[in-house]
Amino acid sequence: MYKKLSLIFSVLFLDFFSFSAVIAFLPLFFLSTPHSFFSASFSPNLRYVLLGILSATYPIAQVIAAPLLGHLSDKIGRRGILLYSYIGNTVGYLLCGIGILTTSIFYLFLGNFIAGLMGVNISTTNAIISDVSVSEKRSKFFAVSHLMLGIGFILGPFVAGKIVAFSPHVFDACFYLFLSCAIFSFINFLLIYFFWTSDEDKMVTAKPTEVLWKELFHCSREIKVLLFAEFLIFFGWYFFIKTFQVFLIEGIHCTEAQVFNIYSQYGLWFALSQVIFIAWLHRYAKAEKFFRHFITFLAFSILVLCVAKTYWATCLIVPFFTLAYGTLIPSLTSLVSDYATAQNNGKIMGLHQSIQAFAKIGGPLIAGCVLTLTPLATVLLSPLFILASIAIFALRDRKKLKPV
Repeated sequence: MYKKLSLIFSVLFLDFFSFSAVIAFLPLFFLSTPHSFFSASFSPNLRYVLLGILSATYPIAQVIAAPLLGHLSDKIGRRGILLYSYIGNTVGYLLCGIGILTTSIFYLFLGNFIAGLMGVNISTTNAIISDVSVSEKRSKFFAVSHLMLGIGFILGPFVAGKIVAFSPHVFDACFYLFLSCAIFSFINFLLIYFFWTSDEDKMVTAKPTEVLWKELFHCSREIKVLLFAEFLIFFGWYFFIKTFQVFLIEGIHCTEAQVFNIYSQYGLWFALSQVIFIAWLHRYAKAEKFFRHFITFLAFSILVLCVAKTYWATCLIVPFFTLAYGTLIPSLTSLVSDYATAQNNGKIMGLHQSIQAFAKIGGPLIAGCVLTLTPLATVLLSPLFILASIAIFALRDRKKLKPV
């Protein structure tokens, strides 16, 4: 068990490092920065809309692919799906690199779509963790996987920031960064191919007649409530975080170096939240009071950004919403996995990722439109969606108490 988990955590680190290193770059090519693909006369509102569409391209492809590939991972094994996924990531990074080198948004969109269509490694690795871990330790192992995300987000934006600060040819440097990320993704392919044998992938017993979304429509009321509340949390979060750079650059006029520093701080605090969760908070992971307190804390810590007028004020607020979000994620993943069986683990994790993908689609798309009103729009509105998840739990409890 621990050998397989160690391998999974290693490839996740490389994956998150690559993703975080490049994700902070993309908005710089759309906003009013020295590295924008567009001329100064290009409409700022249209820039926001295009940025929202680009942010939604990856999850749109995930919605198409994740349930199917999650279902296939139950039938043909996790290894084959991971190999497929990392080849897709490699191609996606290469296409995005070409887009930057040629200043073509077409290749950026195409690269994101292909990476999303084939990059289902998160749902598959979640299924693997659920496969090999006992219920009592599952939330801790999910927290370790998110710890890899945090560490990746510390180092990725830090490296990207140094490239912007010291490279005289940023577009060329970004191309080589994307090329490096493609190489890292291919290294993950090789690690899975050589160090995870097919003999270790025999947990497969899914029925071929099962329908992909059948689990969602025929699952219990409890899991439906959980998934809907989860959708609202993720929708509010991605509505905010996917356009956070707009607030930083257009709202409080941060420099590009400061933007990368804030993203590195986000990674640091996210990693710390996973350490706290592993050491202490995992024992409360399935308590609803835990959820409600941290959901409320997340919403109000984002709202406090409205009073931040400087880079340093923002740095003081980032730890609060990052710690709140970081403690919620492994809890949600663990709760959803508890409703899965050995026969449908991959499918349930695929649906779990699809719920997030729908939130990633709707959040940035709507955010790109409302940002045309003010750079503060997403900071003001995202807490409302997050707090709505508490209302869903409250309505469920009210129905439970209603006399028959």
